[in-house]
Order: sequence, then C-alpha cells, then structure tokens
Amino acid sequence: PSSVTLETAHGAEADAHVLRHLRAKHLEERAPGASRWAGEELPERAAAFVKGARERLEYAVCMARDATGAVVGCASSNVWEGPGSNNHSWQTLIKLGVVWGLHVDREQRERDAVAAALL
Repeated sequence: PSSVTLETAHGAEADAHVLRHLRAKHLEERAPGASRWAGEELPERAAAFVKGARERLEYAVCMARDATGAVVGCASSNVWEGPGSNNHSWQTLIKLGVVWGLHVDREQRERDAVAAALL
C-alpha cells in the first residue's frame, strides 16, 4: 500500500515489535492462557524462540511503517524445523519455510492492505 513502507528489520527493536504484536494478537483472539502474557513465561519463551530461529533457521522479520514512521505491522519467517523439514535428501535442494506472527495494528487493517504487503 502507498501509505506504508516495508523494511527488513533486525535486532532489539525488531524483536520488541514482534513480541508486542504477538502479545496483541494473543490477547485479541483471547487465546487460551492469554492472561499469562502479564507474567514472564510466554514472552520469555517467544524471545528464546526468536533468538534460536535467528541462529539456526534464517529468521527474518519484515516491518510495515506508516507515513509517520510508526510500526503498524510485522511478519516473521524462518526455515521450517519439524516433521517433514529438510530431513530427506531431496529436501536439501530446496528450502521449506514458514511465515508466522503476521500482525497488523487494528486501526490500520481497514485502510490498507498491509497484511497482503507483508506476505
């Protein structure tokens, strides 16, 4: 969308936005255990996953910024790790990946196609 710019982000600022967006999405959807975001367990687990994914799984995050420079959305991606993941000889010829943690601030959802741009 013309009202947002996309950028690949790294480091502490990117991680903070990813965790903020995961928390917002978790609470919006009233996921089981949503109240645990008030404590340390889930944010710490998510931060540990991001750190490990950055080290082993080519983790990347794309952030969307509005015209003022505020981050209004993000999407994370990494090489898939799990059942069916790069564990057969033919899979060394390709990379299987996953996009996760897609979030767009509620007030931005109606005006622009930010989610589609992030994907």
